[in-house]
Amino acid sequence: MRKSQPRAGHVRHGRRGSFARAIAALTAMVSVTGVLVTSQLTPQEAHAAQEPAATGIDVGAVRANMGTGIVNASETDTTTSLPDNFIRYGIVPGMSPTPFSSAGVNGGKPITDSKPVGTFLGGTVAKQKDLWTYIARGAPWKWDDQTNNTGPGDSQDSKDWMDAHYKQWHDGGTGKIWVNGQSAIGFKPNDPGTVQPGQTFLLGAIRHNNLPIQGGANVKQYLHSTLQLTIPNLTGSQPEAYPFVNYESYNTLSSTIMYRKGGAYIKHPGIGGTDTCRTDIGINGKSATEPALPASGVQFLRDAVMDQGIYYGTPQWAKKNGQFVLDENGQKQFIGTAYEPDPIDPSDRSKGYVNKPESQSGRYYCVKYVGEGNGDYDLYSQYYNKGAEQPYSHVTAKRVTPINWPGAKGNVNENPYVYDTVKLEKTTSDDTFTKNGRTYRLQLWGFTPATNATNFLTPDNFNSIPTADCPATPPADAKRTDTFVTQELSVNYGCLYGVITEERSVRIAKAVEDPAGANPSIPAATFAVTTGDTWHDNTDRSPATTGTVSVTKPTASSAPAKASYISAADPAATLTPTAFGEAQAKYDSTFIPFEVGNSDFTITEKDISTGGEDKWNLKDIKCVNGIGEDVAVTRTERGVSFKNVGGAASNEAAPITCTFVNEYQAPKLRVQKSIEANGGANGATTFNVDYKIVATNDGSLAANTGKLTDKPDFAKGLEIQSAKIAETQAGLDSAADATATGGVYTLTDGVELAPGATKEYWIRFSVTRNPAAAGYSEADLACSVNGNNELAPGKGLFNEVLAENGKDSDGTSNNKACGPTVPHDFVIVKAGTQNTGSTFADASNQYIGPNNAAMYPLKGAEFAIYKSNPNTDANATVVKTLTQANATDGYYWSVNDLDLDTAYWLVETKAPAGHSLLPQPLEFKLTTARADGSGTNVELASDLTDQSKWATSAVQAFASDSSTPGPQGFLVGGTRKATLVVKDTQVGELPKAGSTGIYPYIGVAAALMSGAMVMTVVTTKRRKALA
Repeated sequence: MRKSQPRAGHVRHGRRGSFARAIAALTAMVSVTGVLVTSQLTPQEAHAAQEPAATGIDVGAVRANMGTGIVNASETDTTTSLPDNFIRYGIVPGMSPTPFSSAGVNGGKPITDSKPVGTFLGGTVAKQKDLWTYIARGAPWKWDDQTNNTGPGDSQDSKDWMDAHYKQWHDGGTGKIWVNGQSAIGFKPNDPGTVQPGQTFLLGAIRHNNLPIQGGANVKQYLHSTLQLTIPNLTGSQPEAYPFVNYESYNTLSSTIMYRKGGAYIKHPGIGGTDTCRTDIGINGKSATEPALPASGVQFLRDAVMDQGIYYGTPQWAKKNGQFVLDENGQKQFIGTAYEPDPIDPSDRSKGYVNKPESQSGRYYCVKYVGEGNGDYDLYSQYYNKGAEQPYSHVTAKRVTPINWPGAKGNVNENPYVYDTVKLEKTTSDDTFTKNGRTYRLQLWGFTPATNATNFLTPDNFNSIPTADCPATPPADAKRTDTFVTQELSVNYGCLYGVITEERSVRIAKAVEDPAGANPSIPAATFAVTTGDTWHDNTDRSPATTGTVSVTKPTASSAPAKASYISAADPAATLTPTAFGEAQAKYDSTFIPFEVGNSDFTITEKDISTGGEDKWNLKDIKCVNGIGEDVAVTRTERGVSFKNVGGAASNEAAPITCTFVNEYQAPKLRVQKSIEANGGANGATTFNVDYKIVATNDGSLAANTGKLTDKPDFAKGLEIQSAKIAETQAGLDSAADATATGGVYTLTDGVELAPGATKEYWIRFSVTRNPAAAGYSEADLACSVNGNNELAPGKGLFNEVLAENGKDSDGTSNNKACGPTVPHDFVIVKAGTQNTGSTFADASNQYIGPNNAAMYPLKGAEFAIYKSNPNTDANATVVKTLTQANATDGYYWSVNDLDLDTAYWLVETKAPAGHSLLPQPLEFKLTTARADGSGTNVELASDLTDQSKWATSAVQAFASDSSTPGPQGFLVGGTRKATLVVKDTQVGELPKAGSTGIYPYIGVAAALMSGAMVMTVVTTKRRKALA
C-alpha cells in the first residue's frame, strides 16, 4: 500500500475472507482463452489392471530467503532501481519489531540488513518459531518527527506516539527492518515430506503486512524481487530464483463511490441550506485538483471535504430549521460528499477505474443513500488515518476520523480498487531432477487464500494477529493463480503450493461397433482439448519427450511425439475407422506430451450428428498406459479428464492411449393394426367395430412415434355414426367422441418410446349399414385383397393406420385391417302345389313339389322361430315372429339378425285357409357359404329327410348363390337370398304317423305374436349380393 496523503474510513475488527473475494474479482478481469470443463466427473470404469502409483518422492527440507529488490514505476522493468525506498531484508518472527537472532547464526546478530541476508530460512525452524523471511519497503506511515508540529491539529498523545515511533525508525539505522511499520512481504517455508508426482503440496505461506507507507517522489508502485528456494533433496544446494512483482496501488482517504448497478447510493444535486453537500458540487461534481475555498483554511478540496466543515458540509440526514427534509415519497434523505476515481470509460463505468493518486485525479460529487439494490454506486467510508497501531483515543481531528454512512460496503481500505498484488513471474523450475529412473521438475502450482486470509488491523489486535493457517493441499475447488491479492491496512495470508511434474504423453484412437448389424457408413469423429481452472499454460516451453514413442498395448505400435505440450489451442484430431471392432481402431498420428501435476485438461469427442434419429453412442473410453494398465483418468459426459492422472511407474508405462468406442444405435419403429371386435360380422344393421393399433420400438435408441392417424375406408353403405379413441379397449367405453379431419382420425401427435417399448391405441366405430346408400353392394361388404395380396380399401370394414415417413420399419402391409359385415339374412317362403292364381316373379323361383309338381305362392301363413325346440324345452322362447303384417306379398318373409352356426326351430303358428299346420318344429341353422365369410347357406336338420316324419318336399333349403341349374335362393331386390321353402299340406291330407303335431303350441304362439317384433322387410331396391 502506498500513501502520500492522510487516510480515512470506519473501523472494522477481525475482517476475514476478502482475499477470496478479491481473487474472484481479479479473475473476472482476466480474459480466459481456454474452455472450462463443466461436465460432472465420474471415475472411469476399469478395463484391465489399474496402473500402480509411481514411487513417492521425499522432498526433504525447503529453504527460502528474499532476493534483491528494486522499486520503479514499471511492471516489467527489473533493472531500474529508484533510491529512497528504504528496502530492508530480514528474518522476523511474525510481525515483531525485533528481527530473529540465534547463537551460531549470523554471528548471533539479528538477521536484518539493507541488502539480502545470507541466511536461508528452513521449513522446520520456521514452523517451530513462526519465522518469516521478509522484504520490506517504504517509510512507515505517521512515524513522523514531531519537532516542528506545534499546531493544535493533533492531540499531544498523538504527537507523542508518532514521535516515539519516529525515533525507533531513525535510531534503528538503515539496516533495520520494521515489518510492523513498513509494507512487508514475507515467506514461511514448509517441509512437505514425501509426495507423489502430480500431487499438489504446501511449499510455504506468504504474507503481506499491507501497511501505509510514505516517502518522496521516488516512491513508486512496483517492487521487483525474487523468492529464493533451495531444495537439496531435489535440485541440490544451489538456490533457484522465482521472480515476483509487488504492485502497490494508490489509496483513497476520502469516502469513495464505485460504480455497481444495484448499489446503495446515487449521485444527487444536493439540498441547499442543509450543510450536507454543496449544490455547486451536485451531480456534475468538482475536480479533486481544484483548490478549496480560501475560507476553509486548507489548500486542497480533498482536505476541505474530509474536514467536514461548514464550507463543504458533513454527510448526514438532511435537515432545515431542525426538521428533516423529506423526499417526494416522504422519506428522510442521507446526503454527503464522496470521491469517484477517473473511470476507464466515462460512458461505461462498468469497465472500472484508473488507479491514480487521489489528489491528482477524480471528482467529488453529492451522493444520496437510496438502499441496497436501488442505486448505482457502492460507497466506502472515510476511516482513521494516523497509523495502524496508534490508539483511536489519540485521534480527534475530523479529517482523520471515520464517517458513518448508512449502507457502506466497508471503509476505504476494504475497497478492491485499492487492493495490492504479489504476482509470480516464474512458476516452473529451470532444472530437472531424476528419481526412480524418471525425470521430474518442480513447479509452483500457485496461491490460494489461507484459512485466515485477511486480518484487518486495529490498535486492539495489532500485536496479536495469529500466524497463517494453510492446509497441506489446496481445497478441491481452488482455482490456480500466480497472483496473491491483498487488502489495505491488513495482514494478508496466502498459501503457496508446489507440484512435482513429470512428462507423459497421450494419443487418441477411435473404434466403432455395430451390434445390430445395420452396416451404416462410418462417420469421422472429431476431438478437442479443453483446459480447466488449474491448468497452467506451459506452451512457451518445449517438452523433453521427443522422437518416436513406442507402446506394446493396446497394440504394439509407435508414433512421433508432438513438439509442444497439449493445450486448448491444439488442432482437433479427426479420425475415421475403416471397419467395425476395436481391432480396426484408427490411431492418431502423434503422441502429445503433457505434465503430470499440470494436467487439468479434458479430451472430448464432439457429438457425431447423422442428420437423422440414429446416432453413434459413445459407449466407452479405454485409457491404458504403454504396457496395458488402466490409467486413472476421470470420465466426463463425452470425454476423459486427466486432472487426477498420476506419475508413471516406469518409462515404458508413461505413454497413454485413449480409445473412444462408439456404438451405432438407431430407433426401429414399427406400427401394426388388427381388428379385435366386429359386431357386424353376422350382418347386423347397427354395430360397433374395435381396432387395436400397436407402435413398437425394436431399436436400441429411444424415439418418438411421430403422428399416428387412423383412416377408415369402409364399403359403401357402412356409415360411421361415431368414433372413440383410447389407450385400452376398456377405455373406449368412457371415451369422448373423436372428430375426423378429412376422414382421418388422430391417434397421437407423437409419443416417446424407449428401446423395446410398445404403445397401444384403440379406436371404436359405431356403424350403421344402410342398403339405400349410393353404391351399396353386398358383394363389397366382404373383405378382399388386391393384386399386391393386400387388403383392399372400400371393401368390408377396411381400416388403415398411417405413420410418418420413416416411422414404420416393417412396411404398411400390417397397417391394414378388415372385417366382413355381410348380412346373413334369409327368406322363408310359404308355397303350395295348388294353383292359387299367383306366380313367383322370377323364373328361378319356380320351386318344384312332389312328383315334380310346380308350387305356387301361398298366402295367409304365420310362423315363429325359437332358439330351442319347444317340443322338448318348456322354457323355449320366440326370437322372431313372422305374421301377415310383416310378410311381403303375404307369402314370404326376410329374416335377419340370426346367429350363424346356431340351431333354430321354425314353428308354423297359422296355416293358410284350407291347409294344415306343420306337424312339428322344423330345425335349421345358417352357415357361411364362402371362406371369406360371405354368402349364406340354410342347413336343415338331418331328420327332415326322415320319410317317417316328413313328407317329401315338405321343406326345401337353398343357398344364397348356386352354380347348379334349377330353383335357387329367392331373389329379393335383385339379390339372391338363402331360402327356406315351406310347403303346406291341404286339409284332408293327414300329418305323418307318430307326429304329435303343432296344435298344442298354437295358443302359446298366438299369444307371443301379439308382442313379437316386426321383421324388417327387404325392399326391392337391393342388388344382387353375390355373383
